[in-house]
Amino acid sequence: MKRINKQTLINTTIWTMIIVGIGGLLFLSVQRKKNADVSGIVVDLQANENGKLIGEKEVISMVKKSVGFNPTQKSIRKINTRKLELVLSKDPRVKKAEVYFDSKDRLHIQIVPKEVIVRISDVTGKQYFLDEAGNQVPVYKGSAVRVPLANGFINAYKKGFDTKPDRTPLKEVFDIIKYVRKDAFLHALIEQINVDETGEIVLIPNVGKEKLIFGGAEQMDEKFDNLKIFYKDGMTKIGWNKFPSINLKFMNQVVLVDNTPLQPVASAQTEPVKQH
Repeated sequence: MKRINKQTLINTTIWTMIIVGIGGLLFLSVQRKKNADVSGIVVDLQANENGKLIGEKEVISMVKKSVGFNPTQKSIRKINTRKLELVLSKDPRVKKAEVYFDSKDRLHIQIVPKEVIVRISDVTGKQYFLDEAGNQVPVYKGSAVRVPLANGFINAYKKGFDTKPDRTPLKEVFDIIKYVRKDAFLHALIEQINVDETGEIVLIPNVGKEKLIFGGAEQMDEKFDNLKIFYKDGMTKIGWNKFPSINLKFMNQVVLVDNTPLQPVASAQTEPVKQH
């Protein structure tokens, strides 16, 4: 029989005792955690650049409704964090939810809200938000979100509208908003989009009284480039609020329109030129 080294036996015994001890402490810690009461609720809402889509009180109310009681001062073992995550994640305003207990026995709720980019008021009068992925997000009472409003003759929402080849008013509005968000100047400028009965799109800026007749969502690069050049070079020479409309539909030019029906009075390539 092979002799067992005495020192090896001692070392093995010591390590076994350490492992058993650690395991015992972990077990006691887990048991203490399960039997402890919830000491408080901490809601962490990720900041959204457009404002608050969902509030802390709403999150706590959803938690209470889900578990059927006020979690504070109740046993931790009665709270199913995984179930809470699923419930919170199903809210159409929530992109991601994480629920856990910290070392102080507080229930932590981390919420990543969806990034809504436009508020739609369609032809039926229904209002909702669209997020950056084209998902419909309901408008809840108390939502404090600052995004452009799109209204007028906009067709009703259908899931997947943004991936279909049809050029619907809703899809064109969505494409324009996505484009505008990528440009700091345009993002700060455009506050409303209106679609008339013919499907023509008009942009309403938050400075000046001019309406921007955009037409359709085709050739957006050229139209917006012309607009930016005009605001930079042309508007300083012509002056603000001189014309009610600025027509961007024409190739390589911006046409200023007075109060007579669609009567162009000036056009701008690089500089506005008077027409009679």
